[in-house]
Amino acid sequence: MTFMRKFLDMLNMENWDTENINEELPESNEIERERILSFLQSKIDTARKMIEEAKNANNKTEFEKYINEITNLFSEFSNSEPKEEHPKENNPYDKYYENIRKQRERNLNISYDDIKAYDMEPFDLKGKFISDGIFTAIELSGKNLDIAYGLLNKINLLLYPHEKLYEDVNFPERINTKYELNQKLPISHLRLIPYTATMRKSKYPLCLWLSNVGYYGTEYIYAIYFDRNGNIGQCELSLHGSDGIGISYETKVRRNEDRLYILRISKTLYSPPYGTTTIYHCGNNENVPK
Repeated sequence: MTFMRKFLDMLNMENWDTENINEELPESNEIERERILSFLQSKIDTARKMIEEAKNANNKTEFEKYINEITNLFSEFSNSEPKEEHPKENNPYDKYYENIRKQRERNLNISYDDIKAYDMEPFDLKGKFISDGIFTAIELSGKNLDIAYGLLNKINLLLYPHEKLYEDVNFPERINTKYELNQKLPISHLRLIPYTATMRKSKYPLCLWLSNVGYYGTEYIYAIYFDRNGNIGQCELSLHGSDGIGISYETKVRRNEDRLYILRISKTLYSPPYGTTTIYHCGNNENVPK
């Protein structure tokens, strides 16, 4: 379904970050995004339950009934797709994808001159540029790797007061700088994003991408964004259950004046009972403790 693919791609974490690292998301947009995600999540949760029931269907007729119900859940997305023989003019997604394409093209062809203003703030940016066709990056080694470990510890210290909320999760201590599964970028690296989708200078031109893969899959992903002065501006953190039990935590870190704080912690279960719930939310930034 074309519409559904575009809708999910729009909400894809990396695309969302790439589009919105340039400016703070207005509160009204944040609320609207949560409403859309909750609506979609409820449909996905219902579909999962029906799939489990379909597995236990006694006959073909009962099985087809469940399949039809699952299909009907998402019929509104299918019905809103433009027909191939009559393509829609001025598709609202065209500009979005065109901006993303231009941004990627610009950031894939950057040189040291494009980022020299951010050199040593805090990373050494004079290293070799590498790319996977989507991002331009620098490997983490030497002093840059030491800085990355210091930042990893800093973020973990921010999470520790809330550690009881993170069931069956080990806070990461290792940064994996190897190339996994024939990837063109190491699993942890420094991403260079000096330009926005509208070709302006990014509010957050650097992203420290930290992760590790264990026996059960991805253990964690820390996307730490830096402003033009080299300060952490915001973080998107993902922690996964240490025993592969189908649980993950998404944590949003933001900056209030000169200090970092946890905006929200969400918990997602990938086994019954399915669903995503917000287990912590800082509603008033002015009340962030000093």
